[in-house]
Amino acid sequence: MFHHFILDANLSIHSIRLGDILTHRSNLQKQIVAHVDHKYLLLVDDEGRISRIRKAKAVTRYCRRSCDMHTPINVRKALLRAVDALSNDNRLLTLLGLRVGSEMYLDQIECNAV
Repeated sequence: MFHHFILDANLSIHSIRLGDILTHRSNLQKQIVAHVDHKYLLLVDDEGRISRIRKAKAVTRYCRRSCDMHTPINVRKALLRAVDALSNDNRLLTLLGLRVGSEMYLDQIECNAV
């Protein structure tokens, strides 16, 4: 029998740091915090997809697990995943250079990875 559980919320808006690995509280997917802005975060998943989320929403959806390594080195890993995902993106708008949001996000992440 499958028991669905939700992890405890253990984040605050001010406790989220660059390089944290956040775990979704219900589906357990992990994302790396690649950029921290005043109100927003840029998260990169295992497949290199970049998502922008408000800090307040991240606090309710994600948690920080103690078994994960939370270090700024993770930002470099996230950058490499995102670059690979973008270079392998063969969708028409990407090939025509019309999908600029991901490139803007990559620029912000790259500033943190150096």
